Amino acid sequence: MVKLIPIIAISLSLLFASSAVRAGAFEDGMKAYVNGDYATAFKLLSPLAQKGNPEAQSNLGIMYERAEGVQLDYKKAVKWFQAAANQGLAIAQHNLGVSYDEGHGVPQDYKKAAKWYRLAATQGLALAQANLGMLYHFGRGVPHDDAEALKWTRKAADQGEAAAQSNLGLAYSNGEGLPRDDAEALKWQQLAANQGLAAAQFALGSMYAEGNGVPRDLVLAHMWFSLAAEQGGGDSAERRDFVAKTMNSAQIAEALRLAQEWKPTAGSAATANPLANGVAAEDAVSAPNAEEYATHLKLLKSMAEQGAPKAQTVLGRIFAEGEDVPQDYKEAVKWWRLAADQGFAEAQLNLGIMYDQGLGVSKDAREAVNWYRLAADQGLAQAQFNLGSMFDNGLGLPQNSKEAVKWYRLAATQGYVQAQSNLGFVYAEGRGVQRDYKEAMKWWRLAADHGVAQAQLNLGVMYDQGHGVPKDTNEAVKWYRLAADQGSVQAQHNLGHIYSLGQGVPQDTTEAVKWWRLAAVQGDTVAQNSLANAYAFGVGVPEDYMRAQMWLNLSAAILRGEGEDAQSVTSDQRASITTLLRRVSEKLTPAQMERAQEMARECQASNFKNCD
Repeated sequence: MVKLIPIIAISLSLLFASSAVRAGAFEDGMKAYVNGDYATAFKLLSPLAQKGNPEAQSNLGIMYERAEGVQLDYKKAVKWFQAAANQGLAIAQHNLGVSYDEGHGVPQDYKKAAKWYRLAATQGLALAQANLGMLYHFGRGVPHDDAEALKWTRKAADQGEAAAQSNLGLAYSNGEGLPRDDAEALKWQQLAANQGLAAAQFALGSMYAEGNGVPRDLVLAHMWFSLAAEQGGGDSAERRDFVAKTMNSAQIAEALRLAQEWKPTAGSAATANPLANGVAAEDAVSAPNAEEYATHLKLLKSMAEQGAPKAQTVLGRIFAEGEDVPQDYKEAVKWWRLAADQGFAEAQLNLGIMYDQGLGVSKDAREAVNWYRLAADQGLAQAQFNLGSMFDNGLGLPQNSKEAVKWYRLAATQGYVQAQSNLGFVYAEGRGVQRDYKEAMKWWRLAADHGVAQAQLNLGVMYDQGHGVPKDTNEAVKWYRLAADQGSVQAQHNLGHIYSLGQGVPQDTTEAVKWWRLAAVQGDTVAQNSLANAYAFGVGVPEDYMRAQMWLNLSAAILRGEGEDAQSVTSDQRASITTLLRRVSEKLTPAQMERAQEMARECQASNFKNCD
């Protein structure tokens, strides 16, 4: 099944008028909107909308949807979208489809969403084509049909819709719904990544890091992961840092230079009409130099002080991140609270996070839950995931697995990968739902396809143990390796175990030691003990009793029953470790034992960077 990137939540669009009406009050209204003067924009557009101008009607709908110059009112938004849609305006038809898709201002109705998306899609609107493709993919409001999903996704991709291009790239990468074609996968991911889509940049980074469909190129992998990380894309920062461990300083410098010089292509989310993506407030601080930045920041603050929730939200982010201003969490909370009180979902989410983590306010899980719920009720995927986590862990409210599943599912169906991963867990463990390994596999695969290491590890375990799928060591190794390459300790340890025993793969003790070492230097005590055993018996490495003793000293927490690793060690394994400890100590003099202890301290002091 093709893993699509949900774009519904960001797909509402404003519209500049056609040439026939692009004059006078309408143009002045749109100029006011761009400048953040929502009150003037509303004043100028309202009479036009009342007289039946469909472009003005659609744009008024957006202003009510986003609480720009007016109180948030989804029902009024739907009223204006409907008026314009009935006149055949494609953007309004699409926006009305989004309202039904998300249940904003109307009861959620996927059939009606599909109806309006189709009307807009047949007029050639790329966003509507992409969203209609999603409905066919998920079987929401229409029968599940991968061929139809791909048809509409391709139409949108051919028009340059970045999310659709990335989805098409994934379809070619996975060979799902069409023949696998790495060259086509690269082509579509490149087009989307060039527009600044974080998911596509992450996918490209993965392709270059792993040499999938392209020659392996760590410099380009680092560059694309860096660009995705700047947007907070998934595990991009972790992947970038992992790749950097195998690069020299010159390569890293070159990757950073390329990332710094990279600019999105025309038509991207960063360069297109700002109204189409709701980034007018962000543009107010995208100045190229310090003098212009200060001017634009002043403008943004003025917009925020006038009550524009989007400007307040962006200003809060600037203070929270310390973006060319002193980092000030209290100031961030102040601006986010103003926007959140107006119903602005992103600000509500951010305020929840601040209460959750105790940044700028006293830590208060119950207050965090309140803000998460407000944002989640508006369909914000991260808020839905965070609320699910609070229910899952009983933070700020009674623990409730069924409620956790509900919110995870809402976020997961929007493509929020951490929610997909957690939903896999609850199905695998039977928490809040009946245990269902196949359903767990489904959600983990969706998350794994977007590079979530924990999901990749879990898929490996399922294939390794034959849960929900036939036992398949080769497939297990594939998923373990993907997770291990991202630094998953458990995946690295599991790979070492498989290669050491030759289970379903040719026995390769050198390869086993390689993976154990990677896990050991991250502090995994079981892997450290496996390394000790390898050195003690010369398996995959030259026999070295002092090195064996060093790793035994580092893994001693197992015998003391300390740490998570110790809880999974059986009594037979504990006895085996004790026997190994005795065997090694008998081979060493007191001076060598002391030196081995020093080596362990040096290894730990260097954060496991000086252990060989």
